[in-house]
Amino acid sequence: IDLFANRETSQTERLRQFLRERFVVGLADLVLTEVLQGTRDEQHFRTTLTNFQDYPRITVVDTAVAVGAARNYHT
Repeated sequence: IDLFANRETSQTERLRQFLRERFVVGLADLVLTEVLQGTRDEQHFRTTLTNFQDYPRITVVDTAVAVGAARNYHT
């Protein structure tokens, strides 16, 4: 979330470095939930979800549950 808010932290710098060097970065489903809950509207939600489709998922709960929880947050 700090990365998308353009906050400079040691963690965001490390993540940027990993992305620049094309490391495989996984996405935990609960992190996906948090990011999607921060979207402005349905279009932003869909765009953000599409942007994350290619990241390997790390299952904490379940991707469908994570996305559903984020959708419920917006309603």
